[in-house]
Amino acid sequence: MILFSILVSCSAEKRDQEIKADLVSKAKDDINFAGVVFMVSNAKVYLWGLCPTEHSRALVREKIASIHVIKAVSDQIGIGAVKLDHSLDLKLQADSVAAKYPGVAVSVANDVVTLAGVIPSDKFNVLMTSVGQLNPKSIRNQLHQVSDQ
Repeated sequence: MILFSILVSCSAEKRDQEIKADLVSKAKDDINFAGVVFMVSNAKVYLWGLCPTEHSRALVREKIASIHVIKAVSDQIGIGAVKLDHSLDLKLQADSVAAKYPGVAVSVANDVVTLAGVIPSDKFNVLMTSVGQLNPKSIRNQLHQVSDQ
């Protein structure tokens, strides 16, 4: 029974990583994701941030719906102005770095990277170092570290 629990836990974590990587890939290819922040936990996708129009928000939801292993979506995306500047490149790069960490959400404003969510303690330094190598103005750490079980 313990072995089954460990296998299920490992497969759930791997599934979340795969969902997050798929989201990062879709975000790179679709400007509608420019103001959207996302993270994954237990096959549930959490979305917030901004889309410029309701149509843009619908296109984001449509792309997410194409990932069939997602069990649920929490959509808190608002409608508002999305600034498209050089920070977008930094966001895409930071999203790529965070793709291995499904519980981590990345947002970027004025070249300041904000990391929020949950990360295993043993992976925290690797993530912070990798994001630092992107040369942001600064990194705001809002991550909650948890011991890996």
